[in-house]
Amino acid sequence: EKFLKHELVFNHRSMNGIQFLMRINELLGATIDWSIEEDFSFTDQYKLNGKIDCLGIHQNIVFLFDFKSTKYGASSNKEIEQVESVQLWAYAQAAAKRIEGFENKTIVMGFISLDNPAESNLLTNDTELFEKFKAAKMCKQQVFKAPFTELFQMAKEKMISVAELIQTEKVYAAR
Repeated sequence: EKFLKHELVFNHRSMNGIQFLMRINELLGATIDWSIEEDFSFTDQYKLNGKIDCLGIHQNIVFLFDFKSTKYGASSNKEIEQVESVQLWAYAQAAAKRIEGFENKTIVMGFISLDNPAESNLLTNDTELFEKFKAAKMCKQQVFKAPFTELFQMAKEKMISVAELIQTEKVYAAR
């Protein structure tokens, strides 16, 4: 009985995620090249390995999504824009390594709430795309307040400083 309950929740969340992505396809009137759990590994001034939960590419648009079971696991827009939360920025950095001209593309990044996709939250650097999402009323959305290239550079610098702090840390006191 417990297994069946978990299976039902898993199937429900999976279907919500798939339907959310298909809705974006419909909204843009295009078939986006979606890939799930896209591995990445790079070494700059630090080494980073991981998986982009969901990467979508269509012409000049790049989608970077992280799936969350509920909206409560997602970072706020403020945390993302002030680069207090680096998960989506790590996805962006990984995508920039594989997508030519990444910083000049339209970027849509955010968290997809699988329990209730209407509670998902997307950020973009494109006001026209923002208006399309807003009119569709499919989730919360926001245009970045600062230019994406500036935020992306801030995120790169933040990730380097965090890596340096981790490398120099010698004592890991309990908190």
